[in-house]
Amino acid sequence: MFRVRILNFRHAATAAAVLTLSCTGAPAPAPAPAPRSASWLCATAPLDIALQKAGVPAGSQAIDVALSTDKVSILLAPARIVTFSRTDPRDVDMIVGGEKSPWRAIDRDPTDGSLWVASDESVSLLHITEGGERKIVPGPAVQGQGGLRQIRVARDAIYATPTSAQSAVWRMSRTGGRLLGQAFEQEKTGEVPDARDALRWNLWLARDLDGSVVAFDLWTGELYRAGDDGAWAPLPARFPAHPRSSGRSLHGAQVGTSSESWYFTDDIRGLFFTPAGPALLGAGMAGVHTRGTVLFRLKDGRIETATEECTRTSLTTVVSDSVGFAAISGEMVETSTTGQRSVYSGHVLVGRYAPAN
Repeated sequence: MFRVRILNFRHAATAAAVLTLSCTGAPAPAPAPAPRSASWLCATAPLDIALQKAGVPAGSQAIDVALSTDKVSILLAPARIVTFSRTDPRDVDMIVGGEKSPWRAIDRDPTDGSLWVASDESVSLLHITEGGERKIVPGPAVQGQGGLRQIRVARDAIYATPTSAQSAVWRMSRTGGRLLGQAFEQEKTGEVPDARDALRWNLWLARDLDGSVVAFDLWTGELYRAGDDGAWAPLPARFPAHPRSSGRSLHGAQVGTSSESWYFTDDIRGLFFTPAGPALLGAGMAGVHTRGTVLFRLKDGRIETATEECTRTSLTTVVSDSVGFAAISGEMVETSTTGQRSVYSGHVLVGRYAPAN
């Protein structure tokens, strides 16, 4: 559960100064973000489902989400998967794992609608069929410890980002035991990253609106699409590069007004797609009267930004397909200087894309 203490600053610029002073080193180079629009996700009038109202126990943390043609599945910690219809969340199915099951990521198989579950402590996968049958699929025989941070299932194979490996992406066999390929070799710096840098993953996977797996490299800004043979081809679209750095880039919008807000431009938490182009899930945004999440996307060669404020808490994951999207936010507790506590349940947004969105 996130615990946020709200300090009673006289002006939000003071809060921004505190944020700036907490960052060490020179800021990573980043272009000034374009003027942001109101919303891309909340503006679609999505279903907004509070997880507790869907039968999720209090204190559960939503950590990943998967989409099929007609279903939304939410992975929670402690280990639990909640599935409901994209149009009617009142009929809920749950899969409860062991008390200490280290489930970390999920995805739906486009070939049969089955569910794949990854662990951050093992490279083996849990496969759950549409009928509910469960099977452990052995991972590739590799040395060392660790697991999988993210998975995207394609028709040709399963693509995964290991938590600790020389290559950032693995191409794995559905039948288990085989590593079909590796890509995006990681740079060896010889330096031990600080705790903040270690949490800033530089490579994210998503499926585009045609169902192909795409990888985004934060450090270079490049996007790559995987072919049916596992070969990666660069895409012409490109985000600004954010090279590995101990510094941070902070941006203030509407500074000096009642709408003033601040966010980190180099804190990227995921990749997804809109009909207008690829988009990045950015950091949480904090202001005097607002709290939400910043999004970035490429449209016609330009970077656009938007903010999503309808869940009241920051979005942690967004996935998309040709129909629409699902986004999750975490539970949060705010405590004011007067001791008042406000609890915001984790939410799921399920929306449909408009053709021009």
